[in-house]
Amino acid sequence: MTTLDMVGDGGVFTTIDDLLLWDRNFYDNRLGLGGPDLIDTMTAPGSLNNGGKLNYAFGLSIDDFEGFTLVSHSGAFVGYRAEMLRFPQQRLSVSVLCNRADAAPSQLARQVALLFLPSRPDAQPPKVAAEEPGISLPTGQLREYVGDFWEATEAFAAETAVEDGKLWAVHSPTRRNELVPVGPDRFRMVDVPAEVYVTFERDADGISGMSRTIDGKPRGQFRPFTKRRATPAELALYSGTYFSPELEISYQLHVSDERLMFKIPYVAEQELTPMFEETFENPDYGSFTFERAEDGTVTGFSLQSGRVRNLSFSRH
Repeated sequence: MTTLDMVGDGGVFTTIDDLLLWDRNFYDNRLGLGGPDLIDTMTAPGSLNNGGKLNYAFGLSIDDFEGFTLVSHSGAFVGYRAEMLRFPQQRLSVSVLCNRADAAPSQLARQVALLFLPSRPDAQPPKVAAEEPGISLPTGQLREYVGDFWEATEAFAAETAVEDGKLWAVHSPTRRNELVPVGPDRFRMVDVPAEVYVTFERDADGISGMSRTIDGKPRGQFRPFTKRRATPAELALYSGTYFSPELEISYQLHVSDERLMFKIPYVAEQELTPMFEETFENPDYGSFTFERAEDGTVTGFSLQSGRVRNLSFSRH
């Protein structure tokens, strides 16, 4: 159970019976003024300024799955995972509700859909990705992949380390997942609710980058970097109160035990780790890029966290 006062996302309690009624409303809308306009708006993909189309509509993903139009959305919160798929032309829907954080409802729902989707004359046999078997690599070879990597688009760091003869993806001091070698420079991440593969890139000097796929889709291009080493005196320059008018909340930053810490109301104190230049990161809250005035005084920071980009905080 969460202790947060959730409204909307994360705050919906439902059942399969409720979702059946919800699903039927997509075909015979009774919300608002009734009629198809609301549903047509919800399922209209977004457009970019250059004319390009997104696969995301008003809160729903629009994709092609094995040649069929798929409308879907997944959900994850505390110990729960969920997925709802709709194939509107076939009036076929699949809902999967899980009360385990390590469940994979998106994969399960698609496996169920394959059992019920009609055959097409031009259909190819469904592509079911087989798990790539692991191989053994000596510890010395695994150490070639150790380092810090930065993903610029989503603004977060990935760290790899070798321990007990295994390569690990280190998310935080208390969270990590094993990377099992499956081929040349290719690894499978284990104990995650998705199919995650990591592939390392090389040049004449060694490892030059890393890419990641999740359930077969590219998710991130990472480049190696060297973490900044900041002295307590340098960290102290960032101490202070930072306010976001958009969130109407203040972050308190201070130095403790030679580490830069931040505190927000009702949440335990968190560490901000120097990455490079003026960028710091916390694995749960995102990356903080600080700004300075001409005289070098720190004036604020910009926060990137998941879907959030350039959320501005000013120093008070």
